[in-house]
Amino acid sequence: MSAPPEFTPLSYCRMMARRYAPDHLLHALALPGQARDAVLPLMGLAAELEHVREAAKEPMLAQLRYAWWQEQVDHLHAGNAPPSHPVLQALSPVIMLVENAAVDALIAQHRQAHPAPASEARHALEAACEDLLATAWPEALPRWRKSAAIIARHRARFGARRQTWLTLRLLFS
Repeated sequence: MSAPPEFTPLSYCRMMARRYAPDHLLHALALPGQARDAVLPLMGLAAELEHVREAAKEPMLAQLRYAWWQEQVDHLHAGNAPPSHPVLQALSPVIMLVENAAVDALIAQHRQAHPAPASEARHALEAACEDLLATAWPEALPRWRKSAAIIARHRARFGARRQTWLTLRLLFS
């Protein structure tokens, strides 16, 4: 029996994205290495915000958690060292490449939509990822947009259940 893979902040972000945003994880898997590793922390943040939506029974508790995330992101943007949370540790090296407004919009969309499902939050995540790629890896942007189009087309055609499997087949065949 082989040993379990080593836990890293990026592996945590990947795990959270797999659970809460599998279609966005597919976007990341289509990117080249460095660009993929830069986008995963944003997906980890979005997944943590979705977890707040799922876990918080009271709207006030959810708002407190969203405020905590906003405060932590603001600290990272100010150049402070990240706390021990794996998403914040993964986000720390790339946060300066993303406009503060893009990350703020991601958190704000979750805040405003709580407790209802947030398609606007999904768009905010995509915008933050595009902002990061346009700044640091412009050559990866066309691939990101192509995978987004494929995923959206299959989600509309087949629904969320079959979409993941079909998209994987198209992207990696």
